[in-house]
Amino acid sequence: MVFVLVFENSKFVSLRWINLGGISFQPSELAKITFILALSKFFSDNISEKVYKTKDLLFPFIILLITFLTIYMQPDLGTAGIMILVFLSMICFLNINRKTVYIFFFVSLVVLPFFWFLLRDYQKRRILVFLNPELDPLNTGYQVLQSKIAIGSGELLGKGYQLGTQSQLRFLPEQHTDFVFSVWAEEWGFVGVLLVLFLFFVVISKGLKIAALSRDRLGSFISIGLILILSWQVCINIGMVSGLLPIVGITLPLFSYGGSSLISTWICVGLLLNVKMRRLVF
Repeated sequence: MVFVLVFENSKFVSLRWINLGGISFQPSELAKITFILALSKFFSDNISEKVYKTKDLLFPFIILLITFLTIYMQPDLGTAGIMILVFLSMICFLNINRKTVYIFFFVSLVVLPFFWFLLRDYQKRRILVFLNPELDPLNTGYQVLQSKIAIGSGELLGKGYQLGTQSQLRFLPEQHTDFVFSVWAEEWGFVGVLLVLFLFFVVISKGLKIAALSRDRLGSFISIGLILILSWQVCINIGMVSGLLPIVGITLPLFSYGGSSLISTWICVGLLLNVKMRRLVF
């Protein structure tokens, strides 16, 4: 990720991507996995019966800060935000001192308003359009408006495979990546949406079961972290295409087109299966 920042717009590096011999990949996708592995290793090595205090979370916070900044500066606010959400979710599985929780929320409330001034202009517009999609219907608000039309037009059973007007007539942008869920909802309707949500629920449930049955703490933390990545991506992607969250560049796992995203998702699945397999190894 540092390489991307240093050599951006060079022969080998474009925005967020590294190009090597005709093959390109997005380092931030792999960073999500290494981030989970680093946190899991720390928590499994330092877990004890004592209550975690603020100073005990200093090193994990440094890991978060380094990862967040290198991704945010690309800029990739969506992936950077997932890092924060995963970190906060993982520490919920720790025995944390109540005072530490109060301090964290107080500092967050104080710092959050100043974060607005760190956003780029297009990121600010996305938030403003999220609050009022009609503010810029032909530019920043175009994606979410067309997405909501596609989802709503699917009604109960959908229009049928490749019969959706929003997708087939190209009104809906990025329909093979970030907005693939809108295409599915238009073609298969509310019933199809429920099916997809049920399948994601099955995957998440299986992952949590693997974490619960892991033979050691490291496997449990890794499983929890990987499932949190998948869970947050599903929630954010479906939320943003439905108009419930601001538009960010988050793909829908196992649905959206994209080499780096797909590979990182399958690595997550592979690691989960590895933890499951090794619960029987003594």
